[in-house]
Amino acid sequence: MNLPHCIAAEEIVLGTLIIDSGKMTQVAGVLHPMHFYDKLNGQLFDLMYSLFDTNIPIDIATIAGIAVKSGIFSNKKEARHYLFRLVNSVINPSAIDDYAKIIIEKHSRRVTE
Repeated sequence: MNLPHCIAAEEIVLGTLIIDSGKMTQVAGVLHPMHFYDKLNGQLFDLMYSLFDTNIPIDIATIAGIAVKSGIFSNKKEARHYLFRLVNSVINPSAIDDYAKIIIEKHSRRVTE
């Protein structure tokens, strides 16, 4: 069974947060790790939120280091590759709200199906 999801929206939200961590204020109250279909993306969102909440920069180097230490990635090269891919997926950072809504809507459909 193919459950509703939109990996592209997840990647764009995460990439946008790396580009502009201030955008976290737009999604922090509505978007949660459980909304993400891809477990890795949910873990990264959780990590980014923790960084934001403690005023630690959300950047590729910081995320990669912490993600490796916490076991999300096996090494920094793998982490940096994935994080750069997220950044490169961003078309329009100002549309983060729209992409967050897509993620939440897909999650709601997964829960009810």
